[in-house]
Amino acid sequence: MLSSELLRTKISRGKITPLFCSTNFGNGTDYELVNKLIVLFTNAQKNKQCKGDLLKKIKSLELEYDYKLVRGFFTLLERRSVFGQLNSSSSIATPMFIRQKLFEESSKQGLALSVPQRKDIIHQIATQMHISSDDVENIMWSDKDENLVLTQFDIINPKDLILWYNLSLFQTLLFKCIKLEFYVKGGIYWKQVLRNVKRYGLMYNLEYYSNGNSDDDSIKCVLEGPLSLFKMTDRYGTSMAKLLPSIVGTPTWKINGSIVKKHDDGQKIYSFELSNKDTHEFLRSTIDVTFQNDGNDAGNNAYDDNYVYDSTIETAFAKRFHQYFDQNDKFTWKLSREPDPLIADGKAMIPDFLFERFGRKVYFEIVGFWTKEYLERKAAKLKTLFENNEKNNHHKNVDLLVAVNSELACSQIETISKNKIFTFKKEVSLKPILEHLKKIM
Repeated sequence: MLSSELLRTKISRGKITPLFCSTNFGNGTDYELVNKLIVLFTNAQKNKQCKGDLLKKIKSLELEYDYKLVRGFFTLLERRSVFGQLNSSSSIATPMFIRQKLFEESSKQGLALSVPQRKDIIHQIATQMHISSDDVENIMWSDKDENLVLTQFDIINPKDLILWYNLSLFQTLLFKCIKLEFYVKGGIYWKQVLRNVKRYGLMYNLEYYSNGNSDDDSIKCVLEGPLSLFKMTDRYGTSMAKLLPSIVGTPTWKINGSIVKKHDDGQKIYSFELSNKDTHEFLRSTIDVTFQNDGNDAGNNAYDDNYVYDSTIETAFAKRFHQYFDQNDKFTWKLSREPDPLIADGKAMIPDFLFERFGRKVYFEIVGFWTKEYLERKAAKLKTLFENNEKNNHHKNVDLLVAVNSELACSQIETISKNKIFTFKKEVSLKPILEHLKKIM
């Protein structure tokens, strides 16, 4: 994130958009500036330059390029740097101690109004401390910020710096966000993002919305804002900004919201809307490759050997179902792991598996041996989902099957529709699932 004064945006017809830098090498201006800054930091570290000298060179770039852009890149590069005091031959003299001795001696002799007087006092203190006069002058103010020396710099390539800047710019925009709605694709990614929603203390509600495809409505997450603009604090916007990387780090996403901006005549609210399609040159997915398959957009193929399952029961089930597929080509149900969430009272419930064929979907949840409290919450969500099946159009073509460990005892489980639930001991049987799927083929 950057400070609010470094935010660069474009406003048009009530909409606000961050002024991203292009990662395209054809855009010479952005790459030219980034390269110059990286070279400046690299040389400063190599030559042990102080921060003050580095800032002077940065200020000269501000005359040539956008001030906010230069300062934004500088801020990020500074975070990859370590500034420290210049090493000297003295191991006992600290800047504060030397200043104290100099001021004490100066007060005895009167103000040093001339260069010779100043040099004389410095020489006296150097003699007392058994160090050179040059050391005294070098150490005297070496703890001040502008005199700190660049001792370490973690170099970064230009493209990565631009991508980092763009993400930071987007985060900075959200400082004054009062409403945020987002969509990601794939249960794996929903789980990761919603975990961070809770981590940052944000209130959320899941809703269905039409994405233009009548056969497959999508899900959006609405982050609830403060009760009043007058009570709005930067803390809420900062939490949204912290959430942003986990959203834009997924392969498929969309975000829209409202931003409050102050003007001389008061506050105005602007809308914004961005997606992975709009920003593919400016932002990139940061999801680890082990979560991605060979190009399927959900990235949750249940047959992917690299996929990390929550339990050995799920792993064994996916493997046996896969084997059945190999032996029965006519049984063309597709198995996916952790699909998009189902909604239970505005909250997410991500089933373990999804069986899909010709637009027909059957969700499958394995309820393993967990704590009683967890089981009660899980069963309550399942009950709500079964009730929604009867009255919610979004569920009219979707079935939900549940396999429950036979050793579990839970009052909520007993209320679930008996024809949708079956038990297992050591492993989940394929037979009841295949029978159900064959009935609706």
